Amino acid sequence: GTIWNAGPFAAKGAQLAWLEADLAKANTAEERKVRPWVIVGGHRPMYTSSKPGPDRLIWGNATEKLRLAMESTFAKHGVDIYFSGHVHSYERAFPVLDGVVAQRNYSSPKAPVHVVIGSAGNIEGPTKHWLAPPAWLAYRNYKDFGYGMLNVINASVLEWEYRRATDNSVADSFTLTK
Repeated sequence: GTIWNAGPFAAKGAQLAWLEADLAKANTAEERKVRPWVIVGGHRPMYTSSKPGPDRLIWGNATEKLRLAMESTFAKHGVDIYFSGHVHSYERAFPVLDGVVAQRNYSSPKAPVHVVIGSAGNIEGPTKHWLAPPAWLAYRNYKDFGYGMLNVINASVLEWEYRRATDNSVADSFTLTK
């Protein structure tokens, strides 16, 4: 059955069961030796500081519903980073769980890091309406189109860069260690 109702974005019980099983397998000591990083990608963010747009009227607060349906599963199974889009901007969160900042650095995070990388460009342009920066927000860029580069250095170090599409310059970066 449906866990939450967000129109065409609703997470079904079978989908959540598959995700739970897949993340549980990925987070075993045996798997982490082979694949030390657990990275999840999805369309909608669980955290964004953009003002809700027209989809809020149609599906309610889909961002909050997604977070309520899946965030605890991500934390339980040691997801390192969740990459999403939907919002036409770039945002990086501190490690955060249930809206509470776990720490203000990326050294052995106690919660997943959320990165919205929805700024590759489109005819609608960047997202234009923003909330006051929430406590979990580490950085946001809503003026530039851009792209990201993820570099896995080794089992203990992962580097992320957000680059401006106009000149390839680094607008934001962080290093995740464990």
